[in-house]
Amino acid sequence: MIMTKFFKLLTVLILLSCSLSIQAQKAKRHNKKQTKVAVISTKRQHYKTLPKWGVKVTHKPSNASLIKYRGVTYHLKNGIYYTYMAGKYNMSKAPVGLRVKLIPAMHTRIMHNGHTYYYYYGTYYTYIPNANNYEVITPPLGAMVDVLPNGYNKIVIEGITYWSDGKTYYKAVGIENGDVIYEVVGNTQL
Repeated sequence: MIMTKFFKLLTVLILLSCSLSIQAQKAKRHNKKQTKVAVISTKRQHYKTLPKWGVKVTHKPSNASLIKYRGVTYHLKNGIYYTYMAGKYNMSKAPVGLRVKLIPAMHTRIMHNGHTYYYYYGTYYTYIPNANNYEVITPPLGAMVDVLPNGYNKIVIEGITYWSDGKTYYKAVGIENGDVIYEVVGNTQL
């Protein structure tokens, strides 16, 4: 089991490395400037008071909303999703496709490739106007944010540092107003 997870992670890292290498070669070959995307923060939130990514707790988060989606019950508290397993509530990724009426007030609004996205604590949403809902989406490649949840893993591939929750990979691409800007450079979330 541990070896299977290790080989899956190793495969993802190799594919990510190859993908980034190919993208860099294409950019050099075509000599194009990469367009950077503006991050528009509606309210700054640096997650210092929120639990570290991947935390497991023994008690159900108080006043959490229950959401059932594809046979799994999620406990949603302050924009953080938990699932119950083996006697503990595990912080987990919000499932792609899940729809909610409200997103946390401290979200960040991101404009990327002509679309508006909303980001909070590692989760990306898009607004569905005809349903008056927000839908959890796969993190859009190239989207940029100015803060990541506490506890993301630091991974170094060919001398380049990435941060990941195991499904989405970010790379620091610059500094703006004293904050590091992170770009989504890969993900395994479908």
